[in-house]
Amino acid sequence: APWLVAFVFGLLHGFGYLLSLRGDYAQALEVADRAEALSSGSDDPVLSLAACVLRAHAWHLQGRTQAARSQIERGLAIAEAVELVEHRGFMTDPLVTLLGMQAIEFVRSGLVQQGRAHALRARGRAAELRQPIARLTAAWYEALLEVRLGNADRVAHAVQLRHLFLE
Repeated sequence: APWLVAFVFGLLHGFGYLLSLRGDYAQALEVADRAEALSSGSDDPVLSLAACVLRAHAWHLQGRTQAARSQIERGLAIAEAVELVEHRGFMTDPLVTLLGMQAIEFVRSGLVQQGRAHALRARGRAAELRQPIARLTAAWYEALLEVRLGNADRVAHAVQLRHLFLE
């Protein structure tokens, strides 16, 4: 039943994301594997997208750039193919999240201009959606990018709350 897939998806994504945030990377990756397995059984690409986001996030936080980038790129391809108009149970818009992580990964690899371009795309997508959590996510990744580059003035600009809720 489609409602069951959506329910399980929401639980898997939320649980996996929180595991990753608290540093339980192995468990977060197990949840991603479970989402991938369910995806092949349900023919729902959004479950594959959830697996990509969870893997990319865990590996991104571990500093595993190549592994994270492979899942980010796969996730971006899925997100663009399914034309997400809403975040369908994701804690935040997956496209904003993936673009933000990709921005940081580019900077880690010395590709600063590509990183800035992806941060700008994440901010644009968040503004288009007009969802506060998407805007917060985009601002977070933009601020992390500027911290990594040592640009204190730009960090302050990236996290101004009026940009998140009033524009």
